Amino acid sequence: MKAVVIGAGGHVGLPLAVLMSCANSKIESVYGIELKQELCDELNKPDAIPPFYEKSLEAGLRWSTKNNRLKFGIWSDDEIAKADTIIVIIGTPVDEENNPRLEPLFAIADKLAQLDLNGKTIILRSTVAPGTTEIFESRLDKVKFDSYNLAFCPERVTQGNSIAEIVSLPQIVGMRAGSFDKVQEFFQAFIDVELIECTAREAEVGKLFTNMARYVEFAVANEFQM
Repeated sequence: MKAVVIGAGGHVGLPLAVLMSCANSKIESVYGIELKQELCDELNKPDAIPPFYEKSLEAGLRWSTKNNRLKFGIWSDDEIAKADTIIVIIGTPVDEENNPRLEPLFAIADKLAQLDLNGKTIILRSTVAPGTTEIFESRLDKVKFDSYNLAFCPERVTQGNSIAEIVSLPQIVGMRAGSFDKVQEFFQAFIDVELIECTAREAEVGKLFTNMARYVEFAVANEFQM
């Protein structure tokens, strides 16, 4: 099994890419896509230092790159063509009126729509507004494909402890009909956790709910501190 991570150099993408490419994983290779070649060059170095702190990340990154299990680069149609699974993890900021800015995510859908996705599994992990996965799928379907799998599986980790939480927290799998088996096969290739099956919209709302619960917890602590 081969995987591509779009947005592999950030706080969410890098720990996942490293974890997928480590020794006990059944994933043969991971190609991490980033916008800047300079960042890719730094991450590809044998003595690479991650751009942020994360427990166990530095050792895992160096082992994976040294053993040719993990490589970083800019967008590559050829690398995507070789992949069985495509994970999309990009930032989804809000504008000055707190409306989500999803254009970068949809731009990725439009680029993928130009490729042959037959048999591939696409997993979205960015924080998005409810209904976004359906729009993403509609943009992919500008071109007719025989069969591909699509799921929204939100990340639910805290910075600094991402790897430990990826291997321990249940994975929410919000999917289109018929995609669960392929998504399950992907996750079972590198972690052993419970998979919670639901619709994409339910998963999108669940991600926002967990974010909001965390914000409330932080806010209470901040109020007490002040």
